Amino acid sequence: MPTLEAKYQGALAQDVMAYIELCETGKFYRAQAAKLGLDISGEEAYDGFKKLMFRTIFYGRNQAAEKYQEWHLFTQQFPTVAAFITEYKLKDYTALSVALQRLEAEIVIDGVIGKIAQVYRPDQFFAVTIHDSITTTQDNAAYVLDLIHQEFTKRGVKANIEIQPVN
Repeated sequence: MPTLEAKYQGALAQDVMAYIELCETGKFYRAQAAKLGLDISGEEAYDGFKKLMFRTIFYGRNQAAEKYQEWHLFTQQFPTVAAFITEYKLKDYTALSVALQRLEAEIVIDGVIGKIAQVYRPDQFFAVTIHDSITTTQDNAAYVLDLIHQEFTKRGVKANIEIQPVN
């Protein structure tokens, strides 16, 4: 019997391609909010909506998702992705979040920071990770950004990275 990931690989369905494009371009949450008639133009509203999507689609229990219009809209637009998410969470609804956290660590810690550690000593290069973010000096930002893009490209994804200066 094929693994869950193998079952959904191969020729990608049209809805999967649309989902990937929205995610890669950083438009997924705004597009979903617009379809639901919600204004998430402010940072607080955007962050709140993103958390709602995490709870109702990606990380909540399958049975609970049925109560939410966000889930119903998602399944209409992206039925293949919704089927994958539902099946992934069948035995343990936390399995998807754990798998995504592991992948995030693989990209950020093992990939980006691992490459930096191979070339530099701590007194030569400043970089700190915070979940899916890396804080570094302005001088090293372009190099770190390039490493992040390399790690995502290895996995067939174009990353949409937002650089935010820290004071």
